[in-house]
Amino acid sequence: MKKRSIIAMTLAAAMALGACGKAEETQVTEQTAATTTQAQTMIITSNGDETEVTGETEAAELAGPVELTLDNYFDTDPANTEWGQGEGADIIDMVDLDYLEASQNAELFEVDTIEQFASLNYYVNTYPLAREYESLSDDHFFINVNINSDFDLSDYDWPSMGYEANNHEHSFAGIYIANGHTVTGLENSLFGDIYGSAVCGIYLDAGVITDDARCLIADNIEDVRFFDCHISAELEEGELNPEILFQIYSTDEVNRFLDCTIDVVWPDGETHSEQIQLNPYSTGSNNTIIEFFDPDRDGVYEYGGNYFES
Repeated sequence: MKKRSIIAMTLAAAMALGACGKAEETQVTEQTAATTTQAQTMIITSNGDETEVTGETEAAELAGPVELTLDNYFDTDPANTEWGQGEGADIIDMVDLDYLEASQNAELFEVDTIEQFASLNYYVNTYPLAREYESLSDDHFFINVNINSDFDLSDYDWPSMGYEANNHEHSFAGIYIANGHTVTGLENSLFGDIYGSAVCGIYLDAGVITDDARCLIADNIEDVRFFDCHISAELEEGELNPEILFQIYSTDEVNRFLDCTIDVVWPDGETHSEQIQLNPYSTGSNNTIIEFFDPDRDGVYEYGGNYFES
């Protein structure tokens, strides 16, 4: 370590001076602040003069990974977490803990900027509260999200929101209102694992994809309702069943896709469009999202009002 080498060299110099019969005595003291990365050595001579020797600044090593708890969550540097040092490393510098804490207290995540979008991703993937629930009275993770902007993620290795599909330990769970905004440049799925949720108004422009592209809405879906969600993509080569982009083959009777569409341009330029209506509600049944955004029930969703303030 540079700190030790500086102290050792200073002590060696002091001993050498004594051996040569020098009259001045030297005293070596080390001053180290707990939060600094510089090695500082102070040489104090017998006549009171002080000479400070500062070593080269060492690159700060990330501590961790820190195990997150409900008590330390908002006090822990996201870069010191296992997720921040792994899957989320490319966006971890954008995470704003103050925004997350304020949003949690308000029980609503208003997402206007890409930094807030990255913060939401971090929160979903790291907040240490169970997602799976047996009844609505249980204490479990469930959040309200209101997306207010388009996002271009082309410059990032953007991780999916939610994982651990088998037990939903870190899945997305909540109400996600995208208000018809578009996400472009997403190479991974938007949701890795999504559970017990409602999603409305997502538009995904996947750009050019290969025939082995991952599902773009979600890798794993359980007990989710999708309203007015749309995917467009241009296939680079080969063949692809467009429905895999929505991962509807992993669905079951409690998952619903209402007024969702897929538009794919095949390599030969031919366009394939498909509407997905899966497990629709029975005639006359009530649903607050449909009543708010599509009161005429004609499949045309009107955005502009805040669902969570209604």
